Amino acid sequence: MPYTLRLRARKRLRLTDYFANVADEAEWNLLEVRDRVTFQRVDGKGQEIDVFAASDDGRELLEEVRKRLEKSSRTMVEDFWDKVNAYRHDNPVQIAVPAFLSLGGFTTEAHAFCTQHGIGTAEQIRYTWSES
Repeated sequence: MPYTLRLRARKRLRLTDYFANVADEAEWNLLEVRDRVTFQRVDGKGQEIDVFAASDDGRELLEEVRKRLEKSSRTMVEDFWDKVNAYRHDNPVQIAVPAFLSLGGFTTEAHAFCTQHGIGTAEQIRYTWSES
């Protein structure tokens, strides 16, 4: 089953079950999960978020997914961070929580950037089935 479908199958979850470096430890009650969500920046440039999930309390997960075996670089993470900031600019009421899944891992510089900016990180797809 594809990654987004697995996330859709869970109504309640904690991001800390899936990502490291996430400050949000509260349970999420998911209302919506979509993949390839597009939006337009103020300057007119189109952007795409790989996975978007919305909780009933206004929190939104913005996730970049890299399925390549090569390590994600700082440039890749910075590009994602630019998308997150553009989304936050257009949607200031929501709490946007960024996360980055890189199956190839992260370079040292990319991981440090994620830690510094509060971007959740994962290097494998985790399936957590307990519904506590």
